[in-house]
Amino acid sequence: MRLRGAAALLAGLAGCSSWRGVPDAELPAQPVAIYYRTSEQAQQRADSYQADRAAEAPPDGSPTLVGSKALLRADMGPLGEFLSNAFGTDRGRREAQRGRLALLDPRSGQVDVVEGALRGSVPLAWKPDHEHLLFAQSPAPESSDVQIFEWSASADTVRRVTVGPPIHSQACYGPDERIVVTAVDTSGGVPASRIRISQPGGRGPYTDLSSGPADHSPTCAPDGSAVAFARAGEGMRSEIWLVVAPFGAAPRALAPGRHPRFARGGWLVYTATRGRAQHLFRVRADGSGRAPIGEGARDEAWPSASPDGRLVAYVATEDAPRSRLLVRRFDGSGDRILLSSGEGEYPVW
Repeated sequence: MRLRGAAALLAGLAGCSSWRGVPDAELPAQPVAIYYRTSEQAQQRADSYQADRAAEAPPDGSPTLVGSKALLRADMGPLGEFLSNAFGTDRGRREAQRGRLALLDPRSGQVDVVEGALRGSVPLAWKPDHEHLLFAQSPAPESSDVQIFEWSASADTVRRVTVGPPIHSQACYGPDERIVVTAVDTSGGVPASRIRISQPGGRGPYTDLSSGPADHSPTCAPDGSAVAFARAGEGMRSEIWLVVAPFGAAPRALAPGRHPRFARGGWLVYTATRGRAQHLFRVRADGSGRAPIGEGARDEAWPSASPDGRLVAYVATEDAPRSRLLVRRFDGSGDRILLSSGEGEYPVW
């Protein structure tokens, strides 16, 4: 299903003084996989979110669950963020309010929905050939399970990659056709998560790359040399950890932050706290070169570098839970709106 984003509106927004930093000529042709909501769905979700917060807020002002265990208030701290990252932000929403897996043409603004994926499917990682895309979805509508699936662009087909238990909520393509996953065990009552890797060719059994209990958001280096992931800690602390191929050694802490994603040239892009908000950062896999990417004024999340490594797509939160999909140069200069109508989250470029 194709949704024609208003090209004139997109061009007008890009031409405004605040958003003209990245011209059309700099945008790669490869599509950005996104979790897409129409404008109507975004408004319904925002209204429902505010109503839930008002109805569920306890008299003493302490944190509370909203909807389901996977849709939590921001003040739940690292546990809330872990569950949101591991399961997706719309798990507690009605079917009609859930977004769709879609491909965004960064130049035209056109959105193509992947029809073979169920509502609520979240994009995770492109294969280097950009012909195959890993995504997470429930095996059936309204199922409480989440597993990894793969979409083939050339055949327009979907195949299942993982089977539970445990829940497999995130994944990336490792070396030798291996699949790296977030494995979430809910059998003990309190969710525990670790990073695991398949055998060559995606075959089982999976073996542990991390011990948990709150490890998530794996990202695989394009050359297969390493896997990075986020680990939730005490308080609001979150760190980026790295394990190097052939994955025999224990992982090591790389930098404070969350939402890591490998980029070309041995870099990772991620978000970290600066002041009172989350902002884009970059760091090399050896821990050097840590620096902010630009000077954003909003909370920034889920960065994903373009295939040529020159740009970073990311999500900027405005009035929660409303968000906007933007792109910025890797050197921190320029900003441009990528999606003029509706909402796009979890970009994968």
